[in-house]
Amino acid sequence: MLLFGVVAALPTLVLGILAALFFHFGVEIWFSTRVTNALTEAQSVAVGYLREHNENARSDAFGIANALLTAQNDTFFMPGADFFHDSAKLQAFLGEEVAERGLNNAILFDPFSKHVLATAGLFWRDPKSPLETVPLPPKSMILLAEAGGVVVQDQSNLQQVDALVKVGKSGLMLFITRPVSHEISAHVQHMAEIIRNYRHLLANRAESQFAFVSIFALLGFLVLAIGMLIGLSLATGIVRPLGLLIRASQRVSLGDLAARVPIKRGDTSRGDEVTILSRAFNRMTDQLATQRHELVKAYNTLNERTRFTEAVLSGVSAGVIGLDKNQSVELFNRMAEDILGRNLEGFKERHLLECLPEFQELLEAAQRHPDSAHTAEIQIDAEQISALGGPGAGSGTGAGRTLFVRIVAEREEHVTSRAGYEGYVVTFDDITDLQAAQRKAAWSDVARRVAHEIKNPLTPIQLAAERLRRRFLKEISSSPETYSELVDTIIRQVGDIGKMVDAFSAFARMPDPLLERYNLVTLCQEALVLQRPAHPDIRYKSEGLQDQEMWAMCDRRLIAQALINLLQNAADAIEMRAKVEKSRDVVTYEGGNKGEKTENLENDSLDEKKYLTCEEKFIGKITLSLWEEDGYAVISVQDDGIGLPAKDKTHLLEPYVTFKPKGTGLGLAIVKRIIDVHHGKLDLTDVKTGLRVEKQGVSDRKPSGALVSLSIPLVEDIRFLLKGVLEDEGYQASVSAGSTEALALFHKRRPALIILDIWLEHSELDGLQLLKIFAEEAPEVPVVMISGHGSIETAVASLRDGAYDFIEKPFQTEHLLSIVRRGLEASRLQRENAELRRRTGADEEIEGTSSSIVGVKGQIDRVAPTNSRVLITGPAGVGKNLAARMIHKRSTRAERPFVVLNCAMLSPDRLEEELFGCERGKNEPPRRGAFERAHGGTLVLDEVIDMPLETQGKIVRMLQVQTFQRVDGVQNIKVDVRVLSTASGDLQAAISEKRFREDLFYRLAVVPLEIPPLKERREDIPALIRIFLKKASEVTGLAIRELSVDALAALQTYDWPGNVRELRNLMERLLILAPHGGENNAPVRASMLPDFVNKGAPHLANAAGPDGDVMALTLREARDVFETQYLQVQLMRFGGNISRTANFVQMERSALHRKLKQLGVTYEGRGRSQSRAAKKMISSEKQTADKEEQ
Repeated sequence: MLLFGVVAALPTLVLGILAALFFHFGVEIWFSTRVTNALTEAQSVAVGYLREHNENARSDAFGIANALLTAQNDTFFMPGADFFHDSAKLQAFLGEEVAERGLNNAILFDPFSKHVLATAGLFWRDPKSPLETVPLPPKSMILLAEAGGVVVQDQSNLQQVDALVKVGKSGLMLFITRPVSHEISAHVQHMAEIIRNYRHLLANRAESQFAFVSIFALLGFLVLAIGMLIGLSLATGIVRPLGLLIRASQRVSLGDLAARVPIKRGDTSRGDEVTILSRAFNRMTDQLATQRHELVKAYNTLNERTRFTEAVLSGVSAGVIGLDKNQSVELFNRMAEDILGRNLEGFKERHLLECLPEFQELLEAAQRHPDSAHTAEIQIDAEQISALGGPGAGSGTGAGRTLFVRIVAEREEHVTSRAGYEGYVVTFDDITDLQAAQRKAAWSDVARRVAHEIKNPLTPIQLAAERLRRRFLKEISSSPETYSELVDTIIRQVGDIGKMVDAFSAFARMPDPLLERYNLVTLCQEALVLQRPAHPDIRYKSEGLQDQEMWAMCDRRLIAQALINLLQNAADAIEMRAKVEKSRDVVTYEGGNKGEKTENLENDSLDEKKYLTCEEKFIGKITLSLWEEDGYAVISVQDDGIGLPAKDKTHLLEPYVTFKPKGTGLGLAIVKRIIDVHHGKLDLTDVKTGLRVEKQGVSDRKPSGALVSLSIPLVEDIRFLLKGVLEDEGYQASVSAGSTEALALFHKRRPALIILDIWLEHSELDGLQLLKIFAEEAPEVPVVMISGHGSIETAVASLRDGAYDFIEKPFQTEHLLSIVRRGLEASRLQRENAELRRRTGADEEIEGTSSSIVGVKGQIDRVAPTNSRVLITGPAGVGKNLAARMIHKRSTRAERPFVVLNCAMLSPDRLEEELFGCERGKNEPPRRGAFERAHGGTLVLDEVIDMPLETQGKIVRMLQVQTFQRVDGVQNIKVDVRVLSTASGDLQAAISEKRFREDLFYRLAVVPLEIPPLKERREDIPALIRIFLKKASEVTGLAIRELSVDALAALQTYDWPGNVRELRNLMERLLILAPHGGENNAPVRASMLPDFVNKGAPHLANAAGPDGDVMALTLREARDVFETQYLQVQLMRFGGNISRTANFVQMERSALHRKLKQLGVTYEGRGRSQSRAAKKMISSEKQTADKEEQ
């Protein structure tokens, strides 16, 4: 290969060297001395020509200047002659000189004033232009000319030469321009360009030579590269099979078993070594790919089983650990790590005892006796989890947990020997909370029983002592004071014992907290005020209690009790430490001896120095801190006492468990219960071994101590926040603090939407109870429930009870507003739907319990299932269309069309089109009539008595054959329609007057149904009033008004010519327009009713006549007048029904008959009678009036 390269490169190198030498000598000839001298001489000749022109211009300038001075001197002695100020002469003089000397131009000017005296020249300026426009030489030439001599300057284009000379001592200057031949200037410029290029080439000769040499070298290397590529291509053809084999081997080494060595079709018959090796390689990779496929299939099967096992284990609430036969960890689920509070990932393939040494005895027992299951309760220290009962419990390093552990050995298949166990399965559950709950329940029961048994004898003891003092104190003659003091002592001690029993049993009956908005800063300060005087030897320090407020919803008494308990525990811990140190007769400081303590003082704060150097005054320090963190108010009590016990921390919060020399052990248990009812958290941390609390000052310099933190949620009153948010969106919002105020607002004015919290503080009813009331009274008003402690069950319950939606706190404003908008829109659509249904009467029925209405309802129920035609009669407004709709709803056609056609509002032609339809043009569809639209359903012919006679005949035909033709049509159309008809007038009179066909009457009145007027069923008026007021309230959004008894009586005595329709309209008018006495739900009095109602109602004032005076009657006569009026009204209310009237006035029916007969009261519809006393009073008043007129 090397020889091939040398042979290919040698000709190229020789050619390059020869080309470089040739170029070098050629360049040396170009830049020889002769060429340089020739160019230099040519440049000198050109410069000589220019210099000659410059000298001619200088001589011309001197000559003209001298001529000017001579002319000036010649006129010097002439009186009044001044050559330099005679423009005409100067102009002529300069013109001659310029023409004589062959100049381009000449200018005579004053250099100081720039004033041009004269100009001359062939190619200068416009003769008419002023002299001031003549261009003057530059200032630099003027300065040089003032120094003396002639200043000559060549133009840049070498076309002319400028000369400037001072004209004697006259102060004037002469500027001339002399032309240069174009050939000379061009030749000079050309020579200058040649010389400049030659010098540039001469200066860059080395670079040019290097460039040409480089080009030759590049060409040589290019030829060399082409030769090498050709050689390499030939070599590649030789080694290609080996390269393919090598690449295939590399792909196999990277895991690609699909790699094969390609063998050309013509090479398959070759027997060279490379081909044989390639075929062997391909066979080997085929075998490897098959084996790997089998391995992957087995691995996938195993992986699926493993995933299934892990999925099963992940759903198990207990912890599960799989061990091999050597008891090394193989498999575990997530709950195992959660329960143990340890990371088991790092202990895989390691012995379980390295992670859980507490399981040693149980593992050894399982190894000795693998045939049986082994269980035990084991206590461990879980460093990464909360302890002592979950939320609200204490937490910290080494929180003890009790586990129920079970170990079972797993036997290998088809192996029955003792050594045939392939592993173990360890399962465990955390029963710490269960044990604590069991102990708490047991101690609660014990507390109740002990309290009951102790209190039983206390009451008789106290009563007996008080009786001794009252009965025998006077009989004691010797030392009655001592006797009284002893009795008082007994009574007082009984009271103290009772308080102790109350405290003993308080755990069993923790009272419900009375939550109020209270400042925790004030509460903490009060707790410190009580503790400082009680423990003067302990230094109390507070943090976060200066100049701030922190409000929370809490029970002040319970939180104060918890704080006092914690502060007392801290003081007791400090005293216990002091006693221990005193018994050892040494004060121990963290970090070593006293010398180290003194050295540490230099780095301590001033406050710490004061504390450490005054140990003879204070035996310890307690710090009470308050701060806000994540929506909680955190109150911490830190002491430097003896600290938390090293073991059994799980029992600290259980009742009647204590580590003090004395005490009931109820302190922390009561604190835990208090914090639980406030939905807070209780954290316990040992300062010496626990976690460091940032910012709140767990000092690592203290040898021991405890930190107890109470976290109380800061509950904001979101009512006003929600009100502000809604008002910002344009809504009008009202808030209420409890159920009573909420119901008052609800009844005062019906809201469009209600936002209701489930947990209402200081309220008689909770949110769910209020929801039921709202849903019952106003189901159309959407109620949005909110809760901070909601669950799925609560949400389902609220939605089941009628809530529109349920939101769990915290929630976003946009989410709430979206629900409010959707709720209001749904309520609006519901009201519109109800109003449309009300107007159409879709959901209404005839209401009433009177005998006449009950009979009508019975007839409707009997006739509705049939297909018989019904003729409904009655005065206007009684509800004939309502009865027709009730018949349709109760029939088998209820789901089919219900069409109403008013026959009184259409002309004969128009009525036939509406009934039968009409044909239109060829390209237009026919118009369908009422019969076609009601096909399969019911057609109501309203006010059929007003139907034209022409149409009546067609109706008779149609009712007979159920077939008709459209107007202008020829096609018979068959329909199936049930026809109901209504009439307000007297059809028999219309038949007699030939306004109504008798045959049509008999076809329509198959079943006649008469609706009685409202005055014939007055007992139904109260029920109808309630129904109409409720419906009007739903439509208008106003609160329902109650009617007083006198108003109800007046309405019942009114004749109602408009019947039920008039009553309904009047109720809606009363709800809107009736005056009220300051409250929207004030009862409507009779005086608020319209005059036409009160006009027909009897009153006591008009019973004795228009001008009657009841005071003129005797007592008996006045009583008769009242009884007559009262009974008359009641008879009218109940439609003359003696039984209902007697029941209302609470009289026997026979007694009422006698009373009516005595007073002469009768009922004849609207007629009334008056008693004899009333008649006598009227006649007496008339006689008195006649006397006064006389």
